Amino acid sequence: MDIQSRSVTRFDHWAKLWAPLVERGPQPLQQSWGYGAAVAAQGAVVERLCVELDGRPVALAQTAGRRLAGGLVRLTLLMGGPAWIDPEPDPAVQAAVVRHLRRAHPRFRRWFLVVQPDLADADAARRVLRRAGLRRVMTGVAPVRLDLAPEPEQLRAGLKGKWRNALKGAEAADLAVVEGGARASAYQWLLAREAAQRGLAGYLAPPVDMVEAFAKAEAGAKPGQRGGGRARGAKPAKTSQRQPQATAPVLTLTALDGRDKLAGQLFLVHGATATYHIGWSGEAGRAAGAHNLLLWRAMLALKARGVRWLDLGPVDTAAGAGIARFKLGTGAEPQVQVGSWL
Repeated sequence: MDIQSRSVTRFDHWAKLWAPLVERGPQPLQQSWGYGAAVAAQGAVVERLCVELDGRPVALAQTAGRRLAGGLVRLTLLMGGPAWIDPEPDPAVQAAVVRHLRRAHPRFRRWFLVVQPDLADADAARRVLRRAGLRRVMTGVAPVRLDLAPEPEQLRAGLKGKWRNALKGAEAADLAVVEGGARASAYQWLLAREAAQRGLAGYLAPPVDMVEAFAKAEAGAKPGQRGGGRARGAKPAKTSQRQPQATAPVLTLTALDGRDKLAGQLFLVHGATATYHIGWSGEAGRAAGAHNLLLWRAMLALKARGVRWLDLGPVDTAAGAGIARFKLGTGAEPQVQVGSWL
């Protein structure tokens, strides 16, 4: 097998390569153009690669790397990838592609590639990764992803009983819900509340300040703009001059009681998938069930925009039982992933 990598430096080409994958299933946020631009703005070295077998594209991979230990160690993450262009890729090809990506990060130079595929934890997936010469270093998370294709009546019927009752209570409270997100000023207040919330709770999550960089990259990338660096020895990929039209990349919803903000949620939209990024609620919002109302309205708003899947993030039934119950109350089922491999 002749496997080569080509660097993708243009938004329109990346979007064109992703196009066949969009309707196949949820797309990981970490493989979106906007995510790469956001982490690059925070100092990560981002590479976007199209991997070819005998000159034919077979996989896409976006990596983000940093130097550690005073620059002596380089750690690169491949999160949610590779993404396979073939809907039923040959396991031998999959293993060869992952092996090719790993060899581009030579361990004898203290350059380590950690692969976190967007694959269910199954024997077939583990065999592919072992065949590529990797070993598992961490078990996988269990993301909750909701299919928004059913009609609103069906989506509502799929809600768990307690969740649906909380929604009814919030609707009866007659809270105002404001939709926004096109301008950064529409969600700066929510970012500030989230930053304060994280400081008090001490939990880790994607950086709060990545939203604006993500939105600008997804909505404003022009043909010819560069995103990320070129891989060592990689050739620039051929590009198309067409600029794909995309759904607005950020959706925010705010629950109001008069002029008082009770709760807010923010979603990042990438292709046919939206990812729940931030949620905040005050005491009054929690008492009124505002989060249930906002998430329900978000489901309808995203569906109306043509978004097919809503990624609510992973559940942790031990450390975050309440949040897990909230996510699972939508009726979506978690899927344990294959984990991190080195």
